[in-house]
Parts: sequence; structure tokens; C-alpha cells
Amino acid sequence: NEDLIQCTIVSKSWHAVANACIWKSLSLDDYRAAVPKDTFRGNAHHVTHLQIKNAGQVAPYGLHCTSLCDLTLPADLRPQQHGGSLVELIQKNKNTLRSLKMGMRLVRPPLLLQAIDGTRHLRKIELDIRFPLDSLAEFVYQLLGASPQLEHLAISCPIESMDLSALVTYKDANFAEILEACPRNTLKEINLHQRIVGRQTAQAILRHSQSLVRLNMLNITGPIESQWIQTLLASCAKLESVKIRSMQPDLVYLHADHILEGLATGQATAFGNCVVVDEHDGDGDGGDHNVLWAACRSADHGTICLGQHRRVFEQLGQLKQLRLLNVTRGLFRGPTVPDWLDWRLSSGFGHLRSLTSLEELVLQREAMLDPVELEWMKDQWPRCAIFNHFG
Repeated sequence: NEDLIQCTIVSKSWHAVANACIWKSLSLDDYRAAVPKDTFRGNAHHVTHLQIKNAGQVAPYGLHCTSLCDLTLPADLRPQQHGGSLVELIQKNKNTLRSLKMGMRLVRPPLLLQAIDGTRHLRKIELDIRFPLDSLAEFVYQLLGASPQLEHLAISCPIESMDLSALVTYKDANFAEILEACPRNTLKEINLHQRIVGRQTAQAILRHSQSLVRLNMLNITGPIESQWIQTLLASCAKLESVKIRSMQPDLVYLHADHILEGLATGQATAFGNCVVVDEHDGDGDGGDHNVLWAACRSADHGTICLGQHRRVFEQLGQLKQLRLLNVTRGLFRGPTVPDWLDWRLSSGFGHLRSLTSLEELVLQREAMLDPVELEWMKDQWPRCAIFNHFG
């Protein structure tokens, strides 16, 4: 009897643990067999991550969950049919919910604000809004008021006008309003991907420089100034990762020195991720206008280098990793020196001799070494892994 009792205890304990693991994360998809409602109800208290694909599943399934941390809702929610269920679902989980993602094709802001009212731990909200907002800033203020712990807010809005000038103004003002609405120095990450960065947005970003941990500005356009980038990077105290790429060649070239100076004089000491920025050959001949973009990572050095200047490398004696990507040979070619190889090793890659702690060197495409150059590199850094390849 004692053995039987022990086996029963173990069996029940194992069943409880296994059930919690199995039901922890659940996606309700129309394209596969639906989970039986009775089975779901008996295990709904285990579910912490729920993705609902169809609005009709909110009431019969979602309303039985009381411990949700992560909730993804469909875009076909209709206020008249599902509004009450939406509010009840979020309110039932307001003490545990940390992440909410939903499409708002039909749901209007007042209903959403009613649903998230009183959420104590909501940290992340992602909304796909398919209708124009009268005041985006006011909506953001209301979201922040309803969720005081909010750290991540992503809002996708439609662009109604096809007029280019109106598009520029709308996109810039739109994003600037969001940044202005957030309390100063509260954002940890800002992503600008294929966006027009105007002066309003640029000034709004500066409001959060002290709290920024990650800054991604990829394929950006707009009338931002080089001095602004230098000022921004110099004022970031917690920055760990920077990615900058511009769609305007002139803008990229003008920013090279300012990016370097901003990083060199900035307060940040925790750079951990590689900077990924494209080089650009200004006039197509590989001459002086070519800018070398180096992506570097150091375990104990707070400066990431960008630029083709000797002084850049002289500052990086503790650098562990260096990547030279898509660099044209013209960068290393001396216009008056007949022997290209000797000039390259003495004055071109010779800049790298100060990198005494280098552990990894990546050379791609045009920056690839021939066998003689490769042997020279191996002699310089016998303990360094050198990746010399086209792809």
C-alpha cells in the first residue's frame, strides 16, 4: 500500500508538471484541429502565452485563462460582437499580463483603453492600426496612463496621402509625436527602418539619449545633420548597440567623422554588439571619397571605430574583433606609389599594427587578401583567427 501511495503521488506530481509545460504556450489556429473546449477549460490556468488566430475563439477559449503573460489577438475583432470579451479577457489577466499584441482594424482606442485599464505589469504593447488617428500623441499619453510600467510601445499607422511632401511631413510628425509623448529618458530602444528622419524626430530622439541601450537607424533618409548624430552618440550613457545606414550617399560620407567623434567622446562604456554600416564609394572610382566602415567589438574598450583614418586604429589597442566588409581596393591604393602591395602593407593595413589584442579579423569581397598578404597578416597576429572569403 505504501508503494502504491508513493507511485500515485509521483504520478500525480509528474502529471501536474507535464501538464503545465504542455499547456504553457498555446496557439489556436483555424488550420489545424481545434482543441476540445472541455479539455482546454481544465488546463486553461496553465496557459501563460496565448495566440488567438480567430475572433470567435476569444470567448470560448480565452476567457478561461487567468494567468496570461503574453497575449496575441487577431485583427478581425468587432466591437459589437467581441468588445465585451476583449475587455473581460484582459481584465481577468491584468495582474499577470506583460505583453499585448493585436491588430486594430475595427477596434477603436476607447475600447482598448478600457480593456487595459488597471493593468499593473503590462510592459509591451504592439498595435497595427488600420485607420487614421485624430491625435496619435493623445492616444500614446492615454496608453502610458493606463499602463504605467510600459517599456516597449510599437504602433503601425496608415499613410493616407500619396502626395510626397505630405508623406514626409506626416511620417516625421507621426514618429516625433510618439517620442514626445513618452516621458523623457524612458525608451531603451529606438528603431528607424526605412523612415524619413526629419528635424522633429531628430530632436525628439535626443530626449531619450540617456536611457538608450540600442539605436538602429537603417536605410534612413531625410534632412538630418551630421552634427546631430555626433551630439546624440556623445550623450548616450548606456548605449550597447548602434546600427547606422543611410540611403543618401552624401549623407553617409558626411557622417563618417561625426559618428567616430560622437562615439569617441561619448559617455558609453558598454558597447557589446557590432556596428553594421555600409561603405560607399562617393564617385565610383575608389578614390578619396571612399569611406571604410569597420564593424568592431571590444570586450573591454568603449569605442567602436568607423572611418579610414590612422588615428581611429591607434585608439583601439584592446580591440578583439574587426570586420572590413565590402571595402574597395582603392581605399588602400596610393595614387603616386607604383608598388601597390608595398604601399598597402606599409600604409594601408599598416594602420592595423596597433591592434595588438586582435583575436578575429574578417575580410570580405574586395578586402580579400592574396596569399602574400595573408601570410603577412598571420605573422602580425599569430593567435588571431583570420576569415578571408568572398561571401
